[in-house]
Amino acid sequence: GRPYTLKRNGKTWILKTKGTSFTCREGEVDLFIKNLSGLKILKTAGESKDVWADLGVQNGNGFTTTIINGNRKIELIWGKETEGGSRIFVRRENCETVYISDFPGDSIYADRWYWADLRILPQNINTDNVIAVKYSKNGMNYSIYRENGWILRTDVGTASINPVRTEALINRIAGFKGESARQEKSAEVLEGAGTVTVVLSGGKIFTLKFYKSEESVFFVGSNSKSGYLFKTSAAEMKSIFPDLKFILDNY
Repeated sequence: GRPYTLKRNGKTWILKTKGTSFTCREGEVDLFIKNLSGLKILKTAGESKDVWADLGVQNGNGFTTTIINGNRKIELIWGKETEGGSRIFVRRENCETVYISDFPGDSIYADRWYWADLRILPQNINTDNVIAVKYSKNGMNYSIYRENGWILRTDVGTASINPVRTEALINRIAGFKGESARQEKSAEVLEGAGTVTVVLSGGKIFTLKFYKSEESVFFVGSNSKSGYLFKTSAAEMKSIFPDLKFILDNY
């Protein structure tokens, strides 16, 4: 896969990939480092390059972990799993010897987006402070407001809606995240698929803008993370962007 770097910044880890940076999910990198630091070498599997290909530890095999601590650098090249997946072949860069160690977990194979916190709205949003969510799609505008319960407002009037289901919807919006992310391209033209605007008590407003890329593939941008587009699916979009008929029938 594409190479990437996880770099510590105080108590936080940052994913750096292709000129962009994302905060990592809390605790994930520290757990990975802990697993690596406790890794046990169980026995030697081979002592020459002759066995590298058979054991999957040849140069350029695609699965390496480089650990940098000050001036010290250690590169581990992961090979094939063995003994039912509980062990793995591994060697150090510039070392011909191949070892069998405990398997440190699937995170050694992780795509860069596994580590990133791809929540699109700020992490510290308190859902109790959400006072309204406004929807705009295909020329239709409707909204839900917190007003002695939750109220649906449309062009033709208002209606009370189920508070439990509405709170669940608000929680999904606050935690909404992409599958991956990329920077916006300056000349890019995408088909608009609607907006979701979240209004907080105190006046803060966050807007999610959805764009359709291809069938069942959407991107979403936000004023809280300007310059980035987050990939999502039609099903995930629908989970926070129910159409008006769905709200009327189910809320």
